[in-house]
Amino acid sequence: MGLIIRREGGVWNRYALTDRAMDGLKLNVEEGTYKYDGPLYQIMEGYQLSRSELHTSSIPSHLRKVQARIEIQFAGEKYDPVDVPFAMAPEYQKMIPHEFLDQIREWHPQLENLGWHMTPHRVKVKQGKILLQDPAGPQEFSVVSEKRWGRRRMRSSRTSVGRSSTTTISAPCLRRPGLST
Repeated sequence: MGLIIRREGGVWNRYALTDRAMDGLKLNVEEGTYKYDGPLYQIMEGYQLSRSELHTSSIPSHLRKVQARIEIQFAGEKYDPVDVPFAMAPEYQKMIPHEFLDQIREWHPQLENLGWHMTPHRVKVKQGKILLQDPAGPQEFSVVSEKRWGRRRMRSSRTSVGRSSTTTISAPCLRRPGLST
């Protein structure tokens, strides 16, 4: 997840979270709600962070942990599902003697249809707010609809092995209440 906030004086604050799962994320594409309650990391120097930096005993000096509460409402337009197949071993059929291939397919039919199946959505943010809590105190931001930018893609996906997952990539432009831009 990436979040960029423009501050007074044209300063940009960069926040990110990179992990395999986001426990505090509640995304309902059909209802048009995105809620996240959990940690984000402000990138104080540079423009990137890695997952390994977040899983050390002490956070590196170029990062600062903040607690975030994000609530965004959006209208979504659903597109046709897309299948993205992948094979466990490309062209595995060439490695198996022909007389055993039919039995292998019968015993392990998933070898033929592993992949990722997703339903892409185009979203338009209606409203939202972000509360960031750090040692300096709380900061609240609201979405500036007419000035937001960036890619906002939300998609629900289902793997062929039956596990559901959701992913979001968003970078709305936000402002503090009372700030004139």
